[in-house]
Amino acid sequence: MGFAAMTNQGFIYKMENKNIYTAGESFVRSVRVDTRDDFVSLALMSAQEGTHPFYLAMTANGRHYVSQDLESWTYQSVAPFSR
Repeated sequence: MGFAAMTNQGFIYKMENKNIYTAGESFVRSVRVDTRDDFVSLALMSAQEGTHPFYLAMTANGRHYVSQDLESWTYQSVAPFSR
């Protein structure tokens, strides 16, 4: 893998590692989670033995999307955050 980052507009950027010891050198734009401009967080839930990792993208108002591969994103719901 490598590194992943997300802009407030939901664009995912990935940097592939050269090998297990050396990080990559540049980010490449991959996909857009959704056509919004209020994304604030990209989180990873690590894989356990025999499972896949999950990625969570969240907007400022709590809308959240999940992915297992950083390519296909599924909207789930709005988290009930209090203000």
